[in-house]
Amino acid sequence: MTAIVRERTNATQWFSAAEPSEQYGHQDSLLRLSLVQRVKHFDYLFELGQSAELPLPTDAVSPITAQGQLGLGAQYYVANGNNQDPAAASFRQGLLRFHFKRDRRPAH
Repeated sequence: MTAIVRERTNATQWFSAAEPSEQYGHQDSLLRLSLVQRVKHFDYLFELGQSAELPLPTDAVSPITAQGQLGLGAQYYVANGNNQDPAAASFRQGLLRFHFKRDRRPAH
């Protein structure tokens, strides 16, 4: 079994924005869990993933229409239905491989 965690901190400073949304930060993370095994004549791989954006800014969409969404944090917030802490898990990949036995007798 393998577990991989990727964490990243994002800092945004939008210079022309009105306070308080001029500066904000948020975290994003990706967790991947994999199970790989060989059993007699076959092997398999099964992988799950869980991603999250925490906490997204709730005030980084400008009321001034020309400014709009102030950075990636605001875009993630709007794209996730104004959810400040979106997270989701999903099946990432799977594999099943069968190993055939070969007849090792010489041909006549």
